[in-house]
Amino acid sequence: MRLNGHDAFRKSEVVDLGGGRKIELAEVLGRGEGSVVYAGVLSSAFGVRRRVAVKMFPSLSSDDAEVVAEALAVAAAKGACVEHPNVVRTYEFGFFYGQPHVVMERVDGVSLRTFLEHAVSGGRRVPLDLALYVGAEIAAALDGARTARGTDGVHLGLNHLALSASEVLLSWRGEVKVADFGYSSARAASSTVRSLRSVAKRVDTMSPEVARGRKGDARSDVFSLGLLVRELLVGPRFPRGMAHDEILSLARDGHILGRCIEPDLPGDLANILHRALQVDPDAKWRTTQTFDGHACGLKTDDTLWCWGENGQGQLGDGTTGKKGSPTPIELGSTWNDVGVGTTHSCAIRNDQSLFCWGDNRYGQLGDGTTTSRTTPTAVGLKGPWLAVSVGVDHSCGLRGDLSLWCWGLNVYGQLGDGTLTDSPNPHQVFAPAGQQWQKVNARLLDDSCALTSSGQLFCWGLNNYDQLSIGSREQRDPFLLDF
Repeated sequence: MRLNGHDAFRKSEVVDLGGGRKIELAEVLGRGEGSVVYAGVLSSAFGVRRRVAVKMFPSLSSDDAEVVAEALAVAAAKGACVEHPNVVRTYEFGFFYGQPHVVMERVDGVSLRTFLEHAVSGGRRVPLDLALYVGAEIAAALDGARTARGTDGVHLGLNHLALSASEVLLSWRGEVKVADFGYSSARAASSTVRSLRSVAKRVDTMSPEVARGRKGDARSDVFSLGLLVRELLVGPRFPRGMAHDEILSLARDGHILGRCIEPDLPGDLANILHRALQVDPDAKWRTTQTFDGHACGLKTDDTLWCWGENGQGQLGDGTTGKKGSPTPIELGSTWNDVGVGTTHSCAIRNDQSLFCWGDNRYGQLGDGTTTSRTTPTAVGLKGPWLAVSVGVDHSCGLRGDLSLWCWGLNVYGQLGDGTLTDSPNPHQVFAPAGQQWQKVNARLLDDSCALTSSGQLFCWGLNNYDQLSIGSREQRDPFLLDF
């Protein structure tokens, strides 16, 4: 039997995964033009059971079946690497009687689409604080997927590119989770009418470049997020009843039709939405860092820009002149992370090499000298580098093997090497036995903190405000904060 182009499974249909592992399918949780989602129970050979959701795609019998199957497998493999509380977990991918399926985390609740439809039918507006909460959680999901790393430690750079209210799930416990990261590539690989209908259903939140058939990136997700937040607060992008051809034409131009009566939004929020909904993708930013008069930011095309005070060359543009607007750093290079201190900056390129520039009187550039630089200079210790954090006059970085290194000013022990001696070369900060470092923050109070793989927080450096909770003015080694 066929149902909406999909095989219709009986209740308690069993999907054999091999090795004694199986999935017992139950009721249908939802249907779309491109898949059917079932409730299920994943069982191991040893009786371990887990409630899951199983997304079944249509049987692949078309000429592009191999391409679509590969795209689905790649998306599932990347999705399985994303461990974030706002992203629906991916557990398995395989085939069942010719049908691709993905085994996912089950979220008990409703989709944002269903929530919005109930709000509209009841004539109710979504409260501002609730809309902002949902928007912030979706943003966290997008960031979590984009910054996730594969099993080799390399950033996945995973974008959604098909974000709509249907992919946002609201659990009964108040969680907000986003599903289906990366599956837009599979839809794009399919030439079937079903894939065209799938696109049609997402035009309301589609960025102009994606609507034109171009390859999207993180900026496209920012545009879709802006539209979702706007829909929560104002209403749909396009009124009901408009012809699909007309909607698609307007979406390609980035149009957002206004309403006769729109609620007044706080000025800061209106500005944020205005920036997110810029038609030109180059007008969007992924992240910014600022401190003591200068700032650096990464655009969503991974280009690096700096602006503000520049007396020590901290903008990295080869000059010491102040800049009142963002200035590109090393055109042609792409970057993944950036940090700024009082008068120096550091950033990691997409090839995982680390560079610093600006004031270097204490060795905070990590190049083995105390010579200041006006352009990016490679840190003496080679990568791969995963993350960088910059303090007042010291810097810390996390390498690919999850070892932690700090360099620069050390008068308060902020390098964590057990001394008070400044260092122009990276010194290793050793993790507790049996653990690895996961995150680092070279803070702007001449201290540093880092999180271990077990979730323990260690800090070291200046303690003049008792921010380390140790009772003394300085701490030369990592100290466990056990609250």
